[in-house]
Amino acid sequence: MGRSWPGLPSRIGGGYSTRSRGKYGGTLTTDVAVDVEALIGTNNVAVRSAIVAAANNYFLRDTGGAQSSLKGKITTYNNIATIQQGVVPEYAEINTLTLGANVAQTPLYAVPATGAGLYRISGYVVVTRAATTSSTMPKIQIDWTDSDTNTAVGPFDLGDISTAVNPAVGTNSAGQNVITADTGTPTGTTIISARQSTNINYRTTGFASAGATSMQYAIHLRVEAL
Repeated sequence: MGRSWPGLPSRIGGGYSTRSRGKYGGTLTTDVAVDVEALIGTNNVAVRSAIVAAANNYFLRDTGGAQSSLKGKITTYNNIATIQQGVVPEYAEINTLTLGANVAQTPLYAVPATGAGLYRISGYVVVTRAATTSSTMPKIQIDWTDSDTNTAVGPFDLGDISTAVNPAVGTNSAGQNVITADTGTPTGTTIISARQSTNINYRTTGFASAGATSMQYAIHLRVEAL
């Protein structure tokens, strides 16, 4: 491997390593430690390692907490081939606090032109402030366009409505949530097949509050591609 001098690239196979520094000081906006050029072969590998598995052996080890950005997919994980997305990515989230009314239909995720397929939608609702007299915690509904038939679907419930008294907290108590809301089984997660170039939408419905102090609630939503 060639040496890497400050500000000068040194070749590493088909790429180079550089540690750039401002000639007259100042702040650099881009500093690349390793940059591999486009390779012209038919079976190219940018980095290859034969390090064996062991407690203190690492292929990559980030100790600074930097984020990672990949354009390609992870096609093998734990020596097992993956399918579709490679790993399950989270593409959208909603975290809205202190809501005091139903939420109208709102886009949750815009499915890209190449993004048709299965998505897992998960939601959570919780009362954050009790009403003076009584209240009803709303439920989340979602709608989408089916990938195979190009048909609008929904709105359908994602979580059950709060109607029963929970042993720990009542229906008009801070902390009442979609899991403790009913005696039946809540459905906080569902899997849909969404069409490309369409929106997955959400809304809340069923909100009610009585008394001088109104009920407030929070909702949390996640969208994962499968």
